[in-house]
Amino acid sequence: DIVGTPVTEDFTGTVEQAWRWHPRARRVVIVTGTNDWDRKWEARLRAEAIRLPRGLEVVFLAGLPSEELLRRVRELPPDSFIYTPGFFRDGTDRIFEPRETARLIAAAAPAPVYGPFATFLGTGVVGGYMASYETMGRVAAQTVIELLQGTAPSAVNAPAALPTPLQLDWRALQRWDIPDSAVPADAIVQFRVPTLWEAYRNQVLLGLVVMLFQAGLIV
Repeated sequence: DIVGTPVTEDFTGTVEQAWRWHPRARRVVIVTGTNDWDRKWEARLRAEAIRLPRGLEVVFLAGLPSEELLRRVRELPPDSFIYTPGFFRDGTDRIFEPRETARLIAAAAPAPVYGPFATFLGTGVVGGYMASYETMGRVAAQTVIELLQGTAPSAVNAPAALPTPLQLDWRALQRWDIPDSAVPADAIVQFRVPTLWEAYRNQVLLGLVVMLFQAGLIV
């Protein structure tokens, strides 16, 4: 009688997309921590890393003290990129929130950072294939409504899996010279700065009309 919709973050898809954007990269560096949640992520990523394309070295920075981790991150060569789910505890038992660690890593790294959670957008992380928390909320609400209306758990119209679209931070795309033309059309891009035409279309049109009218009067 348990009803749910699974959510699977697409680690392989994110790394493959990142390598397309950074074809000169020779390694992906994976950062994890030391508590139970962190260790489960590390085990999962080690298992999935064997399916990554040949030619891309996989390096794990797991369970390090945060000061040493950030030092190692700062020293990464430019032919690298980072993937991290963040972590809750470092090698000295210091407690963090994953979003905070993503921000620290992105600020220290001389290479682009990718991750699995939409809450990382805005921390300096480029993005990744991530589930939408808004979509999670809508699916959960619809499931609860159906159950409250008397629908049997086995008959609830819940999706088999939650979609994980490519979600990106426009500012990070600009920082790492990823052109708009290289971004898939179905990607969700946040924090994009609108062009003058997009932001002030009506004002621009009004100004053009006034200028043309004045030019006509002069003629």
